[in-house]
Amino acid sequence: MIQLQYNEEQQELARIAKSFAEKHCQPTRLRQLRDAQDPLQYTPAVWKQMAELGWLAVHIPENYGGVELGFAELAIILEAVGAGLAPEPLISSLVLGGVTIMEGGSDAQKEALLPSIADGSRIFTLAHQEQPANYSRTFCETTATEKDGQWVLNGQKIHVLDAGNATDILVVARTSGNANDREGLGVFRITSNAAGLEKTPLNRIDSRNAAHLKLQNVQAEEVIGEVGQAADLLDRVLDRATIALCAEALGAMQHAFNISIEYIKERVQFDVPIGSFQALQHRAADLFAEVELARSITMAAARAVDQDPSLVPELAAAAKATLDEAFLHVAREGIQFHGGVGVTDEYDIGLYLKRAHVVAATFGDANWQRDRWATLRGY
Repeated sequence: MIQLQYNEEQQELARIAKSFAEKHCQPTRLRQLRDAQDPLQYTPAVWKQMAELGWLAVHIPENYGGVELGFAELAIILEAVGAGLAPEPLISSLVLGGVTIMEGGSDAQKEALLPSIADGSRIFTLAHQEQPANYSRTFCETTATEKDGQWVLNGQKIHVLDAGNATDILVVARTSGNANDREGLGVFRITSNAAGLEKTPLNRIDSRNAAHLKLQNVQAEEVIGEVGQAADLLDRVLDRATIALCAEALGAMQHAFNISIEYIKERVQFDVPIGSFQALQHRAADLFAEVELARSITMAAARAVDQDPSLVPELAAAAKATLDEAFLHVAREGIQFHGGVGVTDEYDIGLYLKRAHVVAATFGDANWQRDRWATLRGY
């Protein structure tokens, strides 16, 4: 049985994370980065503070410079910073990068790479998605060819999270087989300034850092894991990244709900707050139920990583399908609660709707996740 209640340490972590997020992670900062067209699209000073708090090392083993708490603790942090739409590359570096190395790397690679993730001195991400993959985790036309003892990469990757601010990129490439085969995949580390690597920054609606990549004879620094056998590793990494994204989205969804409720308590029409109207109260009650359901499934999925990894694939799929629809519903209703002003940049609710749409399209949408859940269950 997965335990959903916070213990004392987790309660204290949640309190600290919430306090930090309320001070440093607010939509105002996201607007400032967006309006300044900041190429990093995050704040290095905030990233440094997160590292000093131990947040970047929370799930990394102690012998590799980590704190070694657990994935549930990472989810608590992500929920807190998600409430303020913090753009720091936590999921990219800690999960897409860190978990790939923890799950697939050799002892020497873990010793060399994980401490730099834990202290924030290096930022990792994973380039796995291609066009037209339709969320497939193993569709891959990017090739890796061995020449004189070095692996050379050629191909294209799309929607690579935080590619513009990463120091290291883990690229999924094919060493053999056809584009849709599970066999024949490898994960290769390249540096962000590698010769032959071309980045096309994306102007995404949520103002987060992402890019398309073109690789032309890019020389890999090393292979992470066994060459040709990376499909299972990718499943484990992307399941955990999906759960991490759900935790962040949960925080954002809860905040979107909160600010919408506050607005209808304050907005006066016909000499009374519009929150006194029964129709809006019913809609608010429905949203509250959706938020709590999303919270339960997300907590269960995050804790399964630590307590029962065999449940992770199904719970990750169920959580993402639930969060996608709930977050979009809460954000859209929030726009309705605000009325016409809800679509203006002056009000935060529009930023949460934009984030909800991006979350829904990341790591597989609700329909894809339902299909994966049904497949895992044998339907």
